[in-house]
Amino acid sequence: MGADQDRSETTAQEPAFSRAFDSRFTFGPDSRLAGRFGTDVLGGLINGIDEFSSDVAGRRLGRARRDGPAMLGAFMWLDDPELLDRIAGFHRACVAFTKQPRMNEAKRARFRDVLDRSRGFPATALPELEWLLPYDDEGQVPVVGPSSPSPAVGLPALRAVGYRRVGGRLVPILHAKLLLLGELTWQEDEEYGSGEFLRFKPERLWVGSANGTRSSRSSLEFGCWLEDWKLLESARRFLAEVLRHSESFDPDSDDMAPELVDPDFDDVAMAEAAAALEWPDEL
Repeated sequence: MGADQDRSETTAQEPAFSRAFDSRFTFGPDSRLAGRFGTDVLGGLINGIDEFSSDVAGRRLGRARRDGPAMLGAFMWLDDPELLDRIAGFHRACVAFTKQPRMNEAKRARFRDVLDRSRGFPATALPELEWLLPYDDEGQVPVVGPSSPSPAVGLPALRAVGYRRVGGRLVPILHAKLLLLGELTWQEDEEYGSGEFLRFKPERLWVGSANGTRSSRSSLEFGCWLEDWKLLESARRFLAEVLRHSESFDPDSDDMAPELVDPDFDDVAMAEAAAALEWPDEL
């Protein structure tokens, strides 16, 4: 009976990988960069987010006027409570994930909590997105002229991207697992002298195999932090394009239907306004 009881208890246990798979490492200049193989790779992601927040908070003010730390990201799926909490509490953040099947009310509520707590991310801080606007009241691409106000679109903290799988229909998905951390600063417009503009400067990139999910913590995964400036800039451009094609966290459309679009510019009106500003060669 004792042997039968032991077998029953063993069978009832949840399957798990041994800690023997787990390995942590540092690399790069002064071994400042860190990574993990094995289980709980998301723990390294969370630690890196917290360390970056502390680093930014401890910086002295430089010449640029600082707005604060910012985060951009992409995952196949998100539900890890710690990661969602960090997204919600970050100064500025926008993280995209693959468009999911219809959500139940519990998932909707969890995501709405993040959206309610977060300030989102200013699209104008990314030069590729600074002119993004919603469609006009008739569902048409908006037209921008010299008297149009400057865009001021704020991207919510959570965005969906791509196509929804319906039934047995296979669709391409956002499969990247990236988190890009940096700082938003106000910079002087030296070219046109029109004041300041906000820009996102990337500083650290997390890349890995783990989804942003609670279940990924028990799987064998990989993740590490990188700081190569060319890689950071490439990741920034990629994430900007992802966000350009993003939608609300649980959109109605099963296909790609971005809510924001680059406007059409009224070139004639723009040229006339520019000509009116020209000074004669001699007064």
